[in-house]
Amino acid sequence: MLDKGTVQASNMQPYLSAINNYHEDMGFPGPARGRAISRAVKGMARLQVQAAEAAGEEQTVRTWLPARHVSAVHAHGLGLEPVGRAATELLRACTYVVFAFVTFGRPETGVSMRREHISITGEDISVVLHKEKGRGHVRLRRRLTIPAAGVAGLVRLLRHWQQVRDACWGHRPVTGSEVQGSYWRLPWERGKLQSAQANGWVQLALGKLGCVPPEGGHFSGHSTRKGACTCARAVGAALEKCCFLGGWSQLSSAIHSYIDPAAVPDEHMEKYFGWTTPRWRQQQQRQPGTEQCA
Repeated sequence: MLDKGTVQASNMQPYLSAINNYHEDMGFPGPARGRAISRAVKGMARLQVQAAEAAGEEQTVRTWLPARHVSAVHAHGLGLEPVGRAATELLRACTYVVFAFVTFGRPETGVSMRREHISITGEDISVVLHKEKGRGHVRLRRRLTIPAAGVAGLVRLLRHWQQVRDACWGHRPVTGSEVQGSYWRLPWERGKLQSAQANGWVQLALGKLGCVPPEGGHFSGHSTRKGACTCARAVGAALEKCCFLGGWSQLSSAIHSYIDPAAVPDEHMEKYFGWTTPRWRQQQQRQPGTEQCA
C-alpha cells in the first residue's frame, strides 16, 4: 500500500478492522491489532511524508471556509440570471456552497439531496439528511430545521436555484427517478452524482470570485463543514448544538478537529450562525413578527 500510494496511514483503520473481522468470523484471532501494528502504521505515515517530500509534492492543509467568502458567493448567486449551461452550473455551485455551509454538511450528504428533502415554509427551512456517514443502518433520518429569518437571503437563493433548475428540466417528470429526483442534477448530466462533485462545486464558486485559501492550505468539499463549525463556535453556539447540527456524537472528540479556536467572530459569521445562539431567539421574542422569509 505504501508503494502504490492508494491508502494513507491515517485511513488504515477501516482496512485493519475488516481484516480482524474476517479472521474472527472464521474462528481465528484478529491479527491486525496490537503494539506491533500500531508501530507499523506510524512508520508507514513517516515514510509517506518522506516520500512526498522527496518527490517535491506540496503538503497542503484542508482549510476551513471563512464566512466572508460564503457571503460573497451568496450575493453572487442571488445576482445570477443564468443563460446557458456554464452560468446554470455556476448558480448551482454557489447555492451548494451556501447550503452545505449552513447545514454543516458532509459532501456525501449534501450532494445526495433529493427534491423532497428540502422544503420551505413560512417560518422554517426543513432539511432531511437522507444519507449520513455511519447512519446507513438507521431507518429514521435526521431532520434539521433552520429558521427562515435566521439566515438572510437563504430562502431567496434556494428558490432561485429551484426555479432555474426546474426550467432546465422543462416538463420532464421528476418523480420515480433517482436522477430526476436529485436536488442538484441538471438534465444534460449523466450518471449518479458522486460526493467528490462537492470539491468541484466549491472550487468553481470560490474560484469565480477569486476567494483563495491561506498559503499552504486548500479549499475542498469538507471546508464548508469545517467553516461552519469554526464560525458557529466563534459567535457563541454551544458545542452540543454544533454536534447535533453536524451529526457528531455528544461524546465524540472528532468535532474539535473541525474547529479553529483562534477564529475571530465577525459580521459574516453572525449572519450565518447567529441563529444558533440563545441571544438570537431572545432578540426574536423581543421583536414579534420578524420571523419571515428573507
